[in-house]
Amino acid sequence: MKRLLALFAFLVTASLVLYSQGVQITGTVTDAENGEALPGVSVVVRGTTIGTVTDFEGNYSISVPNTDAVLVFSFVGMESQTITVGSSTTIDVQLAVDAIKMDEVVVIGYGTSTREANTGAVTIIDDEAIQDVPELSFDKMLAGKAAGVQVTATSGQPGAASQIRIRGTSSLNAGNEPLYVVDGIPIMQGDQTYFTNTGNALAMINPSDIESITILKDAAAASVYGSRAANGVVLITTKSGKQGKSSVNLRATYGVTSLANDNDYRTMTGEELVGFMQDASRNAGYDPLDPSSGTYYVPNSLLDQDLYNWMDEVTRYGNIQEYELGITGGNEKTSHYTSGLYSRTEGVFYGVDYTKYQIRSNITHRVSDRLNMGVRFNAFHSTANDVAMQSLYFVNPMWGGLNILPWTSPKNDDGTWNLSIPENANSNPRATAQYDDQWEIQNRLQGTLFLEYEPIPGLKFKTNNAVEYTDGEGRRYWSPEADFAGNATLQVSRTKYNQLTSSNTVSYNKYFNNHDISVLGGAEIISNGNNSYYIYSPDVDPAIPYPNTCLLYT
Repeated sequence: MKRLLALFAFLVTASLVLYSQGVQITGTVTDAENGEALPGVSVVVRGTTIGTVTDFEGNYSISVPNTDAVLVFSFVGMESQTITVGSSTTIDVQLAVDAIKMDEVVVIGYGTSTREANTGAVTIIDDEAIQDVPELSFDKMLAGKAAGVQVTATSGQPGAASQIRIRGTSSLNAGNEPLYVVDGIPIMQGDQTYFTNTGNALAMINPSDIESITILKDAAAASVYGSRAANGVVLITTKSGKQGKSSVNLRATYGVTSLANDNDYRTMTGEELVGFMQDASRNAGYDPLDPSSGTYYVPNSLLDQDLYNWMDEVTRYGNIQEYELGITGGNEKTSHYTSGLYSRTEGVFYGVDYTKYQIRSNITHRVSDRLNMGVRFNAFHSTANDVAMQSLYFVNPMWGGLNILPWTSPKNDDGTWNLSIPENANSNPRATAQYDDQWEIQNRLQGTLFLEYEPIPGLKFKTNNAVEYTDGEGRRYWSPEADFAGNATLQVSRTKYNQLTSSNTVSYNKYFNNHDISVLGGAEIISNGNNSYYIYSPDVDPAIPYPNTCLLYT
């Protein structure tokens, strides 16, 4: 027994001595194209679990079992290299860009592919194509950027949604909007407002935060999303931090807008309108200059008054201003991208404006050589003010500007707004824009946490979990100052939307001898919920215009 114990102790001691006699290898890994150091390069002894990564200067140090060991150097976007240690103790390596370059990688459903391997109809739009487009949301920026994609503005109001059709209209009764997926998570879309004329849930995404947009057009490309992809899929990849020194980007823009009038369409002048009305009176068999003609009496004295162009009265020069700050950076373990945006737009009609605040933070951390994790956070606040333009209301400035006669004064002699306008149901759009309320405040939040584990090269397990929440508050108030009868009417609303998503996938990718094997499986669970209320309160107290002052409730 003692001999056996002695033999066991000898073997253990011998193994420790052999291990301690491992070879220490050092070196530097650089970019073959420009000679710059490459931090974060994986250096692994093939066939073992021994490995390390290069530091910020591209240096590494690793202990190998013997001189026959083979080192594998790998980095995303670079060609891997394998080198036998041999008699060298210093091994410097230059990595070249992989034949599959990053700009040849296509983001597809729940993964990536190459342009050559992808067989579906796909269009890729990079950030440079949209960075200088003066729009508040990325959906409007897609106009003219992709074949087969039609973008139509449903309204010219700030913050309005767009109608997007990929390869035409696919249904007469069902929806025709595409599915939007941000960083692998389907998001809420459409108009989630209650009182304003229009709204756009996609406005919560800052276009400057977008790295690329991939549009899947046909069934072959979008089939992985099932029936949700019947109208196509828009995949959005947001920016991530890059290894290297942190960089700060500050951007400020300002612009002026005016009412579009490409065909020089205008209202009649006072002289033109009087002549037209007098001709109509004569055609009806009356003398337009005879007071006894009743409603057909159109005297030339109408032109002795002050004349107004009501389209000029209800419109103005609008403006748009944006201020944005972005910070990005990282090291061999952690990368970060953070941005903040303030944007304010004043419309060309009085009483129309849109303000939004947005902040995003994308953080990715490599826990180990096999485990990556990341957090993506996006917060958004907006305030939209507008006036009643949903239909041909008399307070609609477009309708009123065309309907009100040029000799009708916008204001009374005492400086108050003129509410005696019989040709427009005694409604003055300028008074409505100043005294009435029609607004919507929205707070939106989107957060994502992902974990990616690669137990063996090519085999990846990924879980992507997200929460999206919208809280909206709306108000419509018809004030006595803008109402000919002096009534005060209030309407208020509150809406809440939430969506929980858990996307879990397993994939295997293997490249060998110019062949590519890709296998993907997974499950995705989405839970949606919403609730809202609406309160109508006639005859509220103008001094305290809230529902509890309504005469019906007191």
